[in-house]
Amino acid sequence: MSKAGKALGIAFLGLLAMGSGATWAQQRGGVDQPQSTGNRKAQITPTDEGFVRGASDAYQMGSRLATLTATRTSDPAVKDFGTAMVKDFIALSDALKPAASGEKGYQWAEQPAPEDSKILGALERMQGKSFDEAVPVQFVALLEKLHAALSTEIEKGRDPQVKPVAQKLLPTIENRLHQARALDKRGVAPRS
Repeated sequence: MSKAGKALGIAFLGLLAMGSGATWAQQRGGVDQPQSTGNRKAQITPTDEGFVRGASDAYQMGSRLATLTATRTSDPAVKDFGTAMVKDFIALSDALKPAASGEKGYQWAEQPAPEDSKILGALERMQGKSFDEAVPVQFVALLEKLHAALSTEIEKGRDPQVKPVAQKLLPTIENRLHQARALDKRGVAPRS
């Protein structure tokens, strides 16, 4: 992997470590209790709320990362992966946004998180091989976080419309995570 790709990966992991005091799904020991929030007409648990927020953050980052990858990479395998991820993140939004809408009061991210914007900005300045090697690292990190959020929602979530969406999406995310890891490992190995 190039120095720029490694530096970006290390910077991303550092941002994750600094900003991950609470996981997307806000894991806790025990069962979540619904939180009354005054102007929300429905009660939701911290796990469900954390999952929707985390999944929408993943959508904002992932859709932009996938589009950037599909349009900028010079590696055909990475381009195919980016194109597939564009479709997967659209499917995530199409499935989750309606389940989380209405009177529940879930917050849907409209922009990438600030740390994600920094990563996207760094990727936009990269070209060629350094870009091609940095992208799989970012997909692995993003998909690992999304996998953890989906798994926690499946285990602890209580929303009868949101939890089935997590159950439906998990196999696709597991498959894409496996593919991203394979692309990342391939980029580390010397190419002939």
